[in-house]
Amino acid sequence: MGRDDTAISPAMSPAISRLGDPVILKDPHPFYRAVFEAGPVHRAGGTQSRTWFVGRYAEVTALLRDPRLSADRVTYLARGLPPPAVEAIAPLLQSLRHWALFK
Repeated sequence: MGRDDTAISPAMSPAISRLGDPVILKDPHPFYRAVFEAGPVHRAGGTQSRTWFVGRYAEVTALLRDPRLSADRVTYLARGLPPPAVEAIAPLLQSLRHWALFK
């Protein structure tokens, strides 16, 4: 990420919300081609959406490896607990950090 060819494309963002359109579902390849030509990263559902469409392998793998995008549910869970409770369940929290569901 960060290269010029990985810029977010606002032009295609409204089109991404049409992914479920029956016409597109029948033959998605022209749609995919247009999206990929417009850029690799698109906000799905408009500028306020928290959903992104990432279509290129290089960007997808980079995002999956980026720790800033981790689901890290264990830290989120622990943040809501008082310190004595976190201490009491520390072994459990440590174990959960190794589960794919909580990463």
